[in-house]
Amino acid sequence: MARPVQHVSPQPQLTVFAKVVAQKVSKVRWQPGSEAVRQVPDVFATGSWDDEAHNRVSLWKLGDMTVAASAERNYAGPHLLCSLDHPGDVTDLQFLDQEQLVAASSTGTVSIIRRHPNETLVIAHQWEHLHGLHSEPSPCTSVAFNSPDIASVGEDGTLNLLRVDTGQRSRTYEKADCTALNDVAFLSTSELLTVNTIGQLKVWDVRHETCEAVRVFSMAGSHSPLLCLDRHPMQGHVVAAGSQQGSLHVWDIRKGSLPVSILDAHKGAMWEVRFHPTVPNHLFTCSEDGSLWHWALSGQGKRSGIRGHQQVQSSLSDHASTLINNWVVEDPTLTNLQITNLLPEGGLSMNSLDIFGQFLVCGSDREAVYVVSQLGVY
Repeated sequence: MARPVQHVSPQPQLTVFAKVVAQKVSKVRWQPGSEAVRQVPDVFATGSWDDEAHNRVSLWKLGDMTVAASAERNYAGPHLLCSLDHPGDVTDLQFLDQEQLVAASSTGTVSIIRRHPNETLVIAHQWEHLHGLHSEPSPCTSVAFNSPDIASVGEDGTLNLLRVDTGQRSRTYEKADCTALNDVAFLSTSELLTVNTIGQLKVWDVRHETCEAVRVFSMAGSHSPLLCLDRHPMQGHVVAAGSQQGSLHVWDIRKGSLPVSILDAHKGAMWEVRFHPTVPNHLFTCSEDGSLWHWALSGQGKRSGIRGHQQVQSSLSDHASTLINNWVVEDPTLTNLQITNLLPEGGLSMNSLDIFGQFLVCGSDREAVYVVSQLGVY
């Protein structure tokens, strides 16, 4: 049974930098760099949606964070480096390296975009109309990268494997799922994770010729669509997923088919969930209800969601005793789960987020991007 969590106020020590971009932002991603928690990020990418023929993929460079943090208006002023027109809505973005990123489109096309030294973006390669239904284009909903492979999934239920080095499509599982696939991630070099619109988490082994999932996980009596997922960066068997109803589901895929934890969270659809890449007892989510949450977990056993003066508890399970395993613990002692709203809720959807050290970038239907610093992640 899902347990509710209550509202929290923004952290007073946070510094928030805003940039109006005059387009609804569907995806944001930091450019790869050092994984040190204290490293300051430099460049991030955005993708837009719902702008007819004028959607774009753009690169932005942060201003001087030290100067900006002391400015009266608390405004960092990220500036535009370059942008590129994009066919259809940008439904996903992933960096391949510091010079290349892959973009997914609502037209069913997947593109590799390269940044040139003269600060221009060009399409280096494109797989057109990878996804479709009844001879009509269908959105590619998500892409994942594990060199040299890109995986793409779509509303048509198809799973593709694409090779960056050769530009070829190496494998297509047509109608791998009977319903739309909403997100994909690599579990290992040969295994993939997907979530779908009937509330299932699936594991696929691409070494198999058949297009059947090797493991299927469900949501305990609910068929609410799962929209996003992320795997724990240090414990790959721990997987978090967000639902259309705004709830957070955590699985230990080593055992059982049901989530070990379900928390009723946002009031709208959860569009993205991310473990911190180096300190994964911190997790971040964003939602259609306009909220952006930081979940900070400590201790072992039961979790207490703390918002204001109210507390709720949710049972978890795992044999581990280290901090990084605490999303799935069995110890009956208490654990604290502090949930903080990083931005004032504005009613318009928060669509995407990414984390880099002490910094978070998010994009929204407010036609703005926000850079949040001093996250307090250690």
